[in-house]
Amino acid sequence: MDPTERRALARRAARKVLATGVTADRLTLRMVAEQADMPLPTLTYVYGAITDLLDDLRFEFETQVAATQSCMGSGGLSKELLKMFRDYLTILYSDPSNVEILRWQFQLVGRGEIVLPGGMSMAPCLTKIQERSGEQWRLSVDDLSTLAQAMISGMHVQFFVRGADRVALRAWWQEARMVVDALVRLAEPGPDPSDYRRMRLPAGVARSTPAEAAKSGH
Repeated sequence: MDPTERRALARRAARKVLATGVTADRLTLRMVAEQADMPLPTLTYVYGAITDLLDDLRFEFETQVAATQSCMGSGGLSKELLKMFRDYLTILYSDPSNVEILRWQFQLVGRGEIVLPGGMSMAPCLTKIQERSGEQWRLSVDDLSTLAQAMISGMHVQFFVRGADRVALRAWWQEARMVVDALVRLAEPGPDPSDYRRMRLPAGVARSTPAEAAKSGH
């Protein structure tokens, strides 16, 4: 087994241990080695410290989350935000170890030991949604990002306060739907006024450019 395979085996074993309720700050290389049925010296050859292993688990988690955010479609603000929340919560629901990795990540951020990629901004996701949907919003992307992140941070806190279990995840989904509804109400999304041909017109009304409509008085 080469070092890459040993690291992958160690990460899988660590996830199994974390899924049992062991917290990241109590996880040890010995626990991981026993779970992986691997001699401890073999494990320490590829992971010299438990923090190195936890860093790789955080990277795996962040990669999964980033993949959901890169799949933004053209469905508009409401649909795409709901999809993003659903995919994010599915990552947590499908693998309990991700919940502990998320808690550990927020603990490190709170202590100032790490900075998340891109900070805490929702702006890149919102920019993709707006560009691909052609919607125009009453709020700027930066302002909407600030509001969205404040709400999302609050939902994370509530999730951990409630026990970070599957019941709490279901409650989070209900809150996510309310948050999306609130953001959509604030943004008041509408079609891009420059893309007039996408607007539905009453039956029998001929399409015309904005300039032609102005000339005709319509």
